[in-house]
Amino acid sequence: MNYDLQVLADNCDALLLAEVAAWLHDWQKVIGLWKQLGGDVDPSAIASILADLYPSDPLQIGANVSIKEMVEQGKDPSKAKHSSDWRIRLIGVCHGIAHVDKPEEKRLGSNCHELATAFGYEYRPQPSFGQLRQAVQYIVGSLRRKKFLHHLQKSFANAAGDRRRPINEVTLWSWGASVAAFYKAAAAKFVLEGKLTEGDDLKWRILRVAVDGLRFYSQTVRLPDLMARRDMLNVALDQVQTLLEETYPLGNEVYRDETGIAFLVPDLEGDDENGTFLKGLLEAEIRFAFNRDTVADEIMPRITISQADAHGSKLADELARLVPGPQADPQQVAQWWQNEATDICPVCGLRPQAEAPRTKAGRRKVCAVCEGRRADRAKAWVSDLTTTIWTDEVADINGRLALLVGQFDLTHWLDGTMVKTLLVTDPQSGNAVPKNPSFARIRRVWETTKHFWEKVQRDFGNVILPAGPRLKVSGTLQARDKKDKTPGSYHTYDLVLPRGVKLSVVWDGQCFITCDNLNYLAGKGQLDRPVHEVLQKETTLTIKEPVGYGGKNKVWGNVTVTSVAEIPDSTYTPAIPILAEPRTFMTLVPADRALGVVKDIKAK
Repeated sequence: MNYDLQVLADNCDALLLAEVAAWLHDWQKVIGLWKQLGGDVDPSAIASILADLYPSDPLQIGANVSIKEMVEQGKDPSKAKHSSDWRIRLIGVCHGIAHVDKPEEKRLGSNCHELATAFGYEYRPQPSFGQLRQAVQYIVGSLRRKKFLHHLQKSFANAAGDRRRPINEVTLWSWGASVAAFYKAAAAKFVLEGKLTEGDDLKWRILRVAVDGLRFYSQTVRLPDLMARRDMLNVALDQVQTLLEETYPLGNEVYRDETGIAFLVPDLEGDDENGTFLKGLLEAEIRFAFNRDTVADEIMPRITISQADAHGSKLADELARLVPGPQADPQQVAQWWQNEATDICPVCGLRPQAEAPRTKAGRRKVCAVCEGRRADRAKAWVSDLTTTIWTDEVADINGRLALLVGQFDLTHWLDGTMVKTLLVTDPQSGNAVPKNPSFARIRRVWETTKHFWEKVQRDFGNVILPAGPRLKVSGTLQARDKKDKTPGSYHTYDLVLPRGVKLSVVWDGQCFITCDNLNYLAGKGQLDRPVHEVLQKETTLTIKEPVGYGGKNKVWGNVTVTSVAEIPDSTYTPAIPILAEPRTFMTLVPADRALGVVKDIKAK
């Protein structure tokens, strides 16, 4: 068949609005809990909004139904299958496929207020009906999907899909996400094919956009370059997510880490077992979205598609399989080097260095692209001085820092093996059955580990003492090269203090901002007095400019200090988070606080 992605774009609004019903299909489950907790709950207000929203039918064969009707009829598969509207029938089918969380043994523990992690740790959540109310507001008028999902997650991630122990670990967010993923992919299939495929013939696949993130990050020497690569890779994956979830609403993201991103997508009629036709339909679009204004062909994704299956648990197994990601596009690299006879950029290791000394990139012996990324990152830091991106600021009183790395081996959690070792026991008979590794349950596993590392980062301040405030140094500049009127905006320089001590600073276009450990510089063996006392008015200091890897810093000129002041609201936690993915955690901390952070992580 001749499929055309444009038909998905043309029916985007109808598909995305109907998807809302799949996300919300079980929202009424937690009304009772919210009322018990004394929250401000008025379900009729949400129901009235849903009753006024009528998604158009892209196939033009269904009934005229509201989201409220889709939710109320779709959540019961036995009733949904008799509906005259295919969208309601499809929600019922996807509900049954996604919700295989409950064991055959029906007698479970009594309802509880606690929510459990995927690994059994219970805690008292703070569910927010207000966040749900706010989420629903973003589907009125023109659907703002990202805002809707942002607030929906805040509400549903703190509500159990089932309050009976021991199946109180699956959140309403995980349940809704699973049903929405199955529903969206199947609905997209119907629209692409122009017909319904219901019953046993309905199957799905996992599409992987794989990268070797850790290798990509490790190819840098300086931390700001690594952080720039991390951020632009996340942007590239975000652009792929927008492409497949919104531009051509074909499927939803079901997993992401430093190895790439995975989507649940449909199995198209006539495709082979490797999904060759679907891959051919999407590959060029994905590569274009991945590279648009971000990674500039420095890393190319590998796109793979799993075999088709009708069972959610078998599809979830695919998430455990690591797909090695390739590196740069060799054809693009060849184009960069046409008619070039210069050294290679030491940052990206791909492009030729900029021509020296005409540009700052050339003087620093890097390519123009990498130099631009450094400036962008420093500019973002200047706008928020409560964080740090500088290793000099993270170093302890002895000038040392430590890299902490943590990992969870999720291989046999993601493939369901470990989930099956968790048993549900009938309190009366004592009979036990293993938990089913459903999509929702496996999602709960990797979300739990990801949120764990994110909480570790948020709680650094409990162990690592705050630093700052930073200093702002103003003065009269005198450049050695008359062509240079001022230092490069958002570039780092060294001010040479007495005893040859170097103070790292950033020029923000008007003054220098310190980006160094001021306590270390003031310590014994360095200045032996506070830095601000050294920076006296009328003091003239040499400004040195880094010239790149392996080169000796050159003198830019001098600055005669006119004023020094502490910068308000510039106190920060001296730690640099690098990764907080489901599997992998990396951060830089002061060396003298490293063991304290490790103990805090182990306690958590």
